[in-house]
Amino acid sequence: MNQRQIFTEYWKILDDFEDYMNGGFSVEKGEIPHFKLQLKVDLPKDPGECRACSLHEHNELRAPYPSGEKKKLLIVNRSLPRALAEEGRHFTADENLFLSKWLEAIDLELERDCAVIARVSCPVKDPAKPGSEALGACLPYFERTLKAVEPIAVLQLGLDEEGSLAGRTGDIPLFRTYHPSDVLINGKLKRPVWESLKQLKGALVGR
Repeated sequence: MNQRQIFTEYWKILDDFEDYMNGGFSVEKGEIPHFKLQLKVDLPKDPGECRACSLHEHNELRAPYPSGEKKKLLIVNRSLPRALAEEGRHFTADENLFLSKWLEAIDLELERDCAVIARVSCPVKDPAKPGSEALGACLPYFERTLKAVEPIAVLQLGLDEEGSLAGRTGDIPLFRTYHPSDVLINGKLKRPVWESLKQLKGALVGR
């Protein structure tokens, strides 16, 4: 049960108790309010210990998490399917090779210059659509990583509007492009990816 469901049930209990005290019976009400409360909780340092959303109830695995070492580029990957999470990897071999070539084209090395974080830490059925609850719960981990890594720029892989980080990177420029898996399926996407990479390189020059 997530936070919204807990507060909704709590509201129902309090409301029924008030009816009982006033008249000895429950009075039928209209629609129960839709709670959107944000609790201030101390997030665990390790996302593997997080219990902020319902995904943790079904998944004991978590995506690899950056060490916090300073890097030029923070890459925000899509949420991971379970198969990749089980292997402790962010990308398949083909995706990793493709991404490495992209970065080499703008004078970056994946291991040396980049930190990688998944948009949602827990494995999901559809990496392109992890759900708003999980996206919201994992956002503080992205913000924490952004502060620790202090990148010159952020590259978000996947153009799924549901998980957009627009407006969440402060003064650090955010670039979004297709995920390597998308380009492996549709080669026509190479050109828009290259245009995004050229813009990214422009932000990195001289920094």
